[in-house]
Amino acid sequence: MTVPEIITELKKSPLFNLSLSSKELFHSNFIAWICESYQISFGEILANHFAEKFNFSDKKIIKVQRETRNLDLTIEFNSIKIIIENKVKSVPDRQQLIDYKGKSNSNNIFVLLTIIKPCFELKDLGWELLTYRDLGTLLSDLINKITDDYHKKLILDYIYFINNLSDLLKPLSLNIEESFYDFYSSDYNLFKEIRLHDLYIKYNYAELVKEIEKYLKSNLISKEVKIGKRYSHETNKNKVVISTTLVNGKGVINIDFSDQDEIIYGIMLDGGRYNHYLYAWGEKEKEKIEIADKLQLDKKWFLFDNVNENEIYPKNGKNYNRFGKSMIYRSIKLNNDTLLSFLLERILKDVKKLTGISTNANNVYN
Repeated sequence: MTVPEIITELKKSPLFNLSLSSKELFHSNFIAWICESYQISFGEILANHFAEKFNFSDKKIIKVQRETRNLDLTIEFNSIKIIIENKVKSVPDRQQLIDYKGKSNSNNIFVLLTIIKPCFELKDLGWELLTYRDLGTLLSDLINKITDDYHKKLILDYIYFINNLSDLLKPLSLNIEESFYDFYSSDYNLFKEIRLHDLYIKYNYAELVKEIEKYLKSNLISKEVKIGKRYSHETNKNKVVISTTLVNGKGVINIDFSDQDEIIYGIMLDGGRYNHYLYAWGEKEKEKIEIADKLQLDKKWFLFDNVNENEIYPKNGKNYNRFGKSMIYRSIKLNNDTLLSFLLERILKDVKKLTGISTNANNVYN
């Protein structure tokens, strides 16, 4: 089905419409209700699903906890617990999963239930992946064991709804050679009709981050390139770090680099803006304008290839925009007919500039 067809089907589902008020909590509560209502039959299905890697002395669910110690769902068996981190509208966060596992018995089964697959290896963190499509398959195995017609109809509607939700993102895969940097047009408006436009933006930006990482790794062999947290200076020094977030409904991507103390240079895709920035703290915060001016004079940063000066922001005599006291930046507009292939080329050129900024002790950058 096409995106409009899937959205039409979702609109027909009573459970989907009920879920819109509290998306992740709705799913956690519904799964908990199934576990509590079908402790033996669904317990057996869950245990069999994980039996290849984990031992269950008994396959009956004995207890279900919701929202306990920041854990979305805990399904307890006699000898082991399944800890579920539920992501419907959010992109999986590597550090969050590390932190959550640290709060619980490491012998438990840690499961990421998600619409959007993570951009990192879960097995390295000791987590198992369960997509919503996988959940639909498990619930389909439960249907034949249900005798209550009302329950059966509810769960069938839920399966249909989560399968459609999973399929909704399939047609959105990015084609770097043909796709444009345009995430706010017709598809965005369709997702907005069903109040999933934030999921649409997060998915597209997560996919774009993966493409940026792949492209930089293929063309930039002098530095380590990774997806991570922005401004994690101590752990990411001398590395190119790509991150993404959602700010006021707008997708943002940061590409940071620094091999110096108290300063980071970066590129930001801020909705329809492409920014060069400098982020400084400590003693460097006081010197940031001087550093930026020198970089610009030496043609090392804050200049944009193939862009006229009158197309660079800010204007009206200002040289830099500011964000808080630590960040200054200059920017250009990204038109919605910008090919992603062209954008990746620009990013690569600018990342080479970032990693080439001198750290000689005799100049102002150090």
